[in-house]
Amino acid sequence: MADEAIPEPEMQTADVDRSAAEVGAGLIAPVTWLCPVCGLDAAVPAWVLLDMRQRPDLWPTARATVVCPECSAPAPQQPALVVTGIPTGVPLLVARDEGAGEPQVVRVCALNQLPPDGFDGLSQHAPMIHVSHADAEFMLGSGELPPLHTQALEEALLVRRLQAALVAAISATSADGLAAAVDAHPELLSQAVLAEWQVHGVSEDVADQPRTPAQITMDQLPDTLLDDLPRMAAGEAWQRYVDRVAIAQRAFSDELEAEIAALESARERGEASRAMADRCVQLAEWVIPELFPGAAGALWLTRALMLISPLMSAPGDIEDAVGALEHAIELYEAADDPGAAAEARSNLVIALHTRPRERELNVERGITLLEELVVFWESLPDPARAALVRTNLAVALLDRKTGDPLDNARRALEECKTALLYRSRERNPVDYAFTLTNKAVAHSRLAESDQSHLLAAEQAYGEALDSLPPDAEAALRGRILFNYADLMTITASRRPEVREALARAESYARRAVHVHEEHNHTQELAFAQRLLARTLRYATTGDPIPSRLREARDLLFGSLQVLTPDRYPADCIATADEAVSVCQDLDDWQGASLASLTALAAWLASGGDTVGREDLPLPDAERDPILGELAHDSRFRFTAYTLFRAARQLLAGGAVSTAPEVQALLEQAVGIMEAGRATTLRAASGAEVRELQILRGIDPGLAEAYLSAVDKARGAAHTETPTPSAPENDAHAGEIRLGAPAAGSGPSLEQLLETIRSLPGLSDFAQGQPPSMADLRAALQPGQAVVYLIAHPAGCCALVVTPPASPAAVVPVDLPTTNSARLLTLILGVGQRADGSPDGLTPGRPKAGEALLAGLSSHFHFPRFRRVLCKVLAEIGRTVGQPLAHELVAIGVTDAVVVPCGLLSIFAWHAANWRARGRTTSLPDVLDTLSYAPSAGAWLAARKRVARLTEQPLFLVGLANPSDSQPPLPGAEAELRHVVTRFPDQRSAVAYGHEATGRFLLGQLSHATHLHLGCHGTMSYDSIDGASLILAHAEQLDIARIRRLAGDHLRLVVVAACVSGAVNVILQPEESHALTIGFMHAGAAGVLGALWPIPDLPTALFITRFYEELTGGPGVEPALALARTQRWMRTLTSTDVRRYVTERPALSTLRGRGRLRGSVEAAAERRANLTRMRTVLRRRPFAAPEYWAAFVLNGC
Repeated sequence: MADEAIPEPEMQTADVDRSAAEVGAGLIAPVTWLCPVCGLDAAVPAWVLLDMRQRPDLWPTARATVVCPECSAPAPQQPALVVTGIPTGVPLLVARDEGAGEPQVVRVCALNQLPPDGFDGLSQHAPMIHVSHADAEFMLGSGELPPLHTQALEEALLVRRLQAALVAAISATSADGLAAAVDAHPELLSQAVLAEWQVHGVSEDVADQPRTPAQITMDQLPDTLLDDLPRMAAGEAWQRYVDRVAIAQRAFSDELEAEIAALESARERGEASRAMADRCVQLAEWVIPELFPGAAGALWLTRALMLISPLMSAPGDIEDAVGALEHAIELYEAADDPGAAAEARSNLVIALHTRPRERELNVERGITLLEELVVFWESLPDPARAALVRTNLAVALLDRKTGDPLDNARRALEECKTALLYRSRERNPVDYAFTLTNKAVAHSRLAESDQSHLLAAEQAYGEALDSLPPDAEAALRGRILFNYADLMTITASRRPEVREALARAESYARRAVHVHEEHNHTQELAFAQRLLARTLRYATTGDPIPSRLREARDLLFGSLQVLTPDRYPADCIATADEAVSVCQDLDDWQGASLASLTALAAWLASGGDTVGREDLPLPDAERDPILGELAHDSRFRFTAYTLFRAARQLLAGGAVSTAPEVQALLEQAVGIMEAGRATTLRAASGAEVRELQILRGIDPGLAEAYLSAVDKARGAAHTETPTPSAPENDAHAGEIRLGAPAAGSGPSLEQLLETIRSLPGLSDFAQGQPPSMADLRAALQPGQAVVYLIAHPAGCCALVVTPPASPAAVVPVDLPTTNSARLLTLILGVGQRADGSPDGLTPGRPKAGEALLAGLSSHFHFPRFRRVLCKVLAEIGRTVGQPLAHELVAIGVTDAVVVPCGLLSIFAWHAANWRARGRTTSLPDVLDTLSYAPSAGAWLAARKRVARLTEQPLFLVGLANPSDSQPPLPGAEAELRHVVTRFPDQRSAVAYGHEATGRFLLGQLSHATHLHLGCHGTMSYDSIDGASLILAHAEQLDIARIRRLAGDHLRLVVVAACVSGAVNVILQPEESHALTIGFMHAGAAGVLGALWPIPDLPTALFITRFYEELTGGPGVEPALALARTQRWMRTLTSTDVRRYVTERPALSTLRGRGRLRGSVEAAAERRANLTRMRTVLRRRPFAAPEYWAAFVLNGC
């Protein structure tokens, strides 16, 4: 252990911060403790005083046990909770208990015992304190109470006096008894008291609403009783009061029944509005659900059916309908009305089917409900209703994405066959045709394994069309034509030689479009237009016909006017993706960008859980089984690329790069990329989940209002510009502004964020919102730039954001000679098609030296990896590095912050090289510094932390060569012993060997400005959080634990371990899963890590030199120190190595050592490495990029 190590702090218990915030509903204070389960320094805001008069809805939330936001373990000591505003007297101190139905009173509180800045003085073991009237009056008169406490006590005393007076008056049985009660309570006759009684008797919400005569009578009842009491005996007054209550209730019931009948009649006529649906909720409460659950259930059902109506289009309507139907089912069951409950369940299935989020869960739940309904209707028996439910069950099974698709189709076919036993074309031709149509769909699905089902499907569709009477519903006829056309399209795609199938598909699709267009079936028309566009595309395969492609494009954009992102996100995504493809075929990138923006809006509206496009758009027959895991969908990246191409198209047409229309597209592309990075990075770190969990623990209503405002803001940002029928006439869609105010009523997103951030412990809530272009440019110094690298199946590009002095805010760089498919091949290797020929796309089993991850396998072979790396760096240098460097030099960039997106995060772009003028060149040869960042927002946050930490005294915390390291790392220990000498005396705490534990790290971390970790690192690409550092006794410090560290005081973290900087781009390439990024999530301003395993000796040389450059003079930033160190390593000779080691006594143990800081090498591999090192040590032993380029800097 190094000198002057600060002793490890003891375990903390939960503590309530005295800086509590007084709000309208009570008091909130942050509770802090060191969680004994997960080690998190937890800080959770909690209610310590709740005013029940202001927010009674918060009672379940406020009394909940305070738990760790990471592991949900309860705090060791729960804070006190004081409840005020209750009509039983003075405030109570209650126990926090989620299970109890009623508050468990610990003791009655004396409010003068509560300090205004917190509640630490209230120990749970303090003696019970009772407050008498005299004490309460004295406390109020003293003027020592905070305003909120004074208000609560005054209210409690007033309510208690009124209660005592009323009970005494009603209990009187004679005139003398009443007189005695009046004498005892003279305030009963006070007009001021009566006014207070009326205020407390009617809530503000009810008072603000229009009142009917019956409701006014009900409101006046308390005054009626008080007016009668002085004039007659209490018994007679009470009877008059009861009579008037009965009269008012009868009048109120008559009004209620009339309004309920009017609403039901309106629903049956197809009328619907949000106001009518909300009125159903109010009426349901007035009918007293506890006494009349059936009537209340009918109102909730009416509300749901209105919300499902096609007239309703707000994003939250379906969600509200689902909740209303679930509540209606509960009420019907309470009323013992199984038939009505079954009807509500049937409608719930419809609502779930149209629900935009969690599609798979909704389908599974719908299937379960339908299965139960089949059993119910057949048990009555009611075969006709059972046949209807079986048909709907077939529809749900065909829509199912889980399980074996063929099994689902077989089961759907059996359901349809059973339903047809109870339906006939004579009795109910429309229902018969509907079931036949779903039977045909099941046959078409089964045709994938048995071609005979195609003929059966055609026959079923033909019979369905023939069975429909001439006056049958046009919508059903159009649907059958649609499905028939879809079947012919599938047939043509599987059997290209059957050209007549495609012609028939087009004919049926056009008939479906005509039927729906003639009868104004907007939604069905949109689907039919999409299908017709698909058939037109298939007809031009191999021989593009521009006129038919343009017709297909116009049809798809027409569909998007109906299939909007907010109402039909999944269908909107599929339609917009097809529009993007058609526009690409037409080289219409203006239209492609508009369609891509629409798809992104729908993706956001669906919560990001909708299947979308892939990096490798291969047919199913050519797709590798693991391709679905590798070709991760990135709506943001794809949308940004289409905007880039749209801007390039304008430039090719003669526009200049500074033109407003060009810059608008490019700035929008940057905003979308940054929005995507901000969203996914916060999701990767779990920050959003923890923050929302904490907010819900304080105020669930506020949390839901925030989520709704975010949804509305996103929807508004993407629907500002209506989808045009001719996309080339409108190149720009509304910019995505995730912080835009929500349209409509309610507080804006900015107002909600201001409210949330005013709460203790949530000052940084949702700070993952992307920075504006103005903020990003203002942070850039002259010569500095942020460079986004973007990969797409159609090509790659770079977006260079420049400082304010540059004429163009964003400079586009086209990189057309590579694409995401080729880059994936470099990462994983080349696969084979079914005939054995290489496809150049599908991941297969790469041979040694063919792919980057083949070299980074668990059995690491350094010479083989060197060959792989050289090939990869040469290719990405030729295709990306050279054109990018040319543009950066042309616009005067000397310092670049690279934000590689998607698959690009795995490459060492600073080492990408190319041949120019007879010499090998790389980006460090043309730039002063090059660093990386997971996003511009993360980089800006790191800059702010650097500014805050500038004046903080340096303190190094480090560990190296932990015990049980295999092989041992003496170089790591030597480098740390030297690094300690670069820091001031008594300003370090380090550990080696068996002391290099996680406990040491947690205990010392709070003092550190610099953290150094010299140990082994591992990376598993088949797990999101598969990277970890190996500490003493084989303890693993993985990404999940790193993110929980409290590291916002860390200026720099150096992780001198193998693959510590490698990003897992395989499972989720957009979310930057890496050890170094994990430290940035924890709060570090900058993190240095290694992309691949390197030997112990060059690692120690590199790290020691880096610290010397960093601490060699004032104002040296880590990026500059890294660039200088890289140049030093490239030019270092064997003589320089010997001299450098000799001059530094701490490095004397390094001579001749070349072990890797990664997975264990075989003995033969170690000998090969040592032999190679002896050979190359003659001149410049570390000039190859596998040595000098391994370390990268993320952040500042």
